[in-house]
Amino acid sequence: MTKHERINTIPMKKLLLTICGCIVYSMLSATTFTVINTNASGAGSFLEAIDNANLTAGADNIEFNIPGMPPHPIPLTILNTVQITEALIIDGTTQPDNGYTGNCPKIIIDASTADTNLNEMISINAIDVSVYGLAFKNYTRLYSSFLSINADRANIGTAGKKNMFNNVYNSINIYADNVSISSNYFGCNCDGDAPDPNLGTAIFSTNVMNDIHVSNNLISGNENGMILGSNIGNSSNFTIQGNFVGTNLSGTAAIPNERTGIELRRVESLQLGGSGAGEGNLVSGNGRQGCLLKACSGFVHGNKVGTDITGHDTIPNDPTNAQYSTAFNNNGISGVTCTLMVGGFAAGEENVFFGNNIAVSISDSSGLYSIINNVIGQTLSGLVSPTQNLGVQLYYDTNNVIIRSNYLYGTSAGFYATQSRGFTVTDNIIGVDVSSNPLMMEDGIQFATASDYTVLSNQIQNCNSGITIRDGNNGYLGFNQIHDCEYPIHAATISTTCHYNQFDKNIISNNLYTVKLNNGSVAAANDDILPPLILGSTADSTWGTAEPDAWVDLALDITLDPVYPQGYSYPIPTITADATGHWVLLGPLSNPNHYTAMQTDLNNNSSGFSQRLNLGIAEQSESEFLLYPMPARDYLYIRSLKKNLISQWEILNSLGEIIKQGTSSGAASEKIDIKDLDQGYYFVRVNQGEHGSIHKCIIYN
Repeated sequence: MTKHERINTIPMKKLLLTICGCIVYSMLSATTFTVINTNASGAGSFLEAIDNANLTAGADNIEFNIPGMPPHPIPLTILNTVQITEALIIDGTTQPDNGYTGNCPKIIIDASTADTNLNEMISINAIDVSVYGLAFKNYTRLYSSFLSINADRANIGTAGKKNMFNNVYNSINIYADNVSISSNYFGCNCDGDAPDPNLGTAIFSTNVMNDIHVSNNLISGNENGMILGSNIGNSSNFTIQGNFVGTNLSGTAAIPNERTGIELRRVESLQLGGSGAGEGNLVSGNGRQGCLLKACSGFVHGNKVGTDITGHDTIPNDPTNAQYSTAFNNNGISGVTCTLMVGGFAAGEENVFFGNNIAVSISDSSGLYSIINNVIGQTLSGLVSPTQNLGVQLYYDTNNVIIRSNYLYGTSAGFYATQSRGFTVTDNIIGVDVSSNPLMMEDGIQFATASDYTVLSNQIQNCNSGITIRDGNNGYLGFNQIHDCEYPIHAATISTTCHYNQFDKNIISNNLYTVKLNNGSVAAANDDILPPLILGSTADSTWGTAEPDAWVDLALDITLDPVYPQGYSYPIPTITADATGHWVLLGPLSNPNHYTAMQTDLNNNSSGFSQRLNLGIAEQSESEFLLYPMPARDYLYIRSLKKNLISQWEILNSLGEIIKQGTSSGAASEKIDIKDLDQGYYFVRVNQGEHGSIHKCIIYN
């Protein structure tokens, strides 16, 4: 072939390629099949349109133009599941109104005449299938599904083109990835204000899936709202937003799902709700728990669980309040580590969790769970339920949880942890509503069999006990503001141990009693450590006794209860006692009678508060003698501070009666056997010649 001949063939090749492309385009271009009657089969029927679409390559359309006023019921009289095997858009909204003005889909797919042994009515087995504007009804075989999605990129419903599912068992079962389910009604009537129930779960799958988007659906009147994900493998990239689950369309009243609203299993990259307008889910009015997340990671933002759409009124899940029922429940799965953020500080990230026996529960979980800046146990108007037992609960080997900056309420406790470790409770507000009105509670924070916890900078009030520790170990409680409670802190050994709990500069005032450690009993906490003693104060120094090498914090007491000291502020740096337990603060102490003290030993056991100084006892502040240890067990020692010789000593009870006395051989110290004395407060008078001094003494035998 010559050069000229080769050049002349080029236009011919282009022409052939163009012709081939046109043929291929013609073969793959969309074909529209129109349903023109309500026949079960045959020409112009719905089933014939699906058959024709399956036989036609390319993304086809099924539209509707049935004479007469809708709705038009189309019987699904079938012996086998209807298969969709090619890309297809089925759009019931293409049906002309013909005078119809209602809210129902104009096309009804009625399976009441289908074979009763089928597991699925319609199976989507091709990618890129969309279904809009149809009502699916009347097939209730146990565990069956009306729609089964077996291929990727399916779209069921969209804005303005809702599908409805009524009187079916499971509405949709998903076996594929990249599925969108949006703007549909499951289990309620066309106006979204009354139930038209289903027997099973609206949106169901126990498979590993990815890229699942469920948005703006009304899911009410089913057994369960949605159950998605597998217990044996991780799914990923779920977006669940803008759904009303268990309420009417206006979000003002319940249309209950019988059991759970939303259940998700082993989902990574979860977005449950969102911070944007309308992105939060409303999960309220369901028969049992609102949400159940099993080993999920991601974000939970902007949801309202147990309230109306405004967050101000109540539509509780589980209105009968079965024990251990939970509004928002998080369960771990052994071997699965999760990172879940519930709430946040950005606009719109706050969740409201209200109602049930427990508002928020986390159990058997490892990883990092953060519950931040939510309203828990009350509505945005401060409404509470007298049957809501706990605000937040951690239990059964849960660790590494942060509870921060929430409003917490529960009749028994705002926060409760048992069989848990390594958690932090910080900056929460407990005992008032969001408008600062008081809410009475049993405990603000309670631990039972917990360890390695940090309780920091919480505001706690209006509780029988601000913080209760039962069999809690290795804890740090610091800078909490606790007031207007019966006990600010109450710790006790119940069945194992309760020790190594450090109390650091908590701001305590106006409580009925002081810190209680059950000293002197089998329930004693923190290794039965007693408060230090403040023995005296002069213009030059203040001194006392404590455990050897203990840290001593002098605290200003603004409550000034004559019996129950309470440390409010800590203007004095921490003092360290010496190896014999003596401590001294050099320099003047303003208003020394207003100070109490707390000590922490080398094992991080902190005591309660000591009795304040009472300088009205003569000579106490000018004493030349020191009594130790304080409190004293078995033996009491008297030591001269200025090497004066002791000539005589007397022990007096609170009535001033001499109950023990002795003389000294003229030594600078004296050892007194006190094993025969009962526990209590005493006075010790020490004489040196004609001079003497009186000391307050605690004996603890």
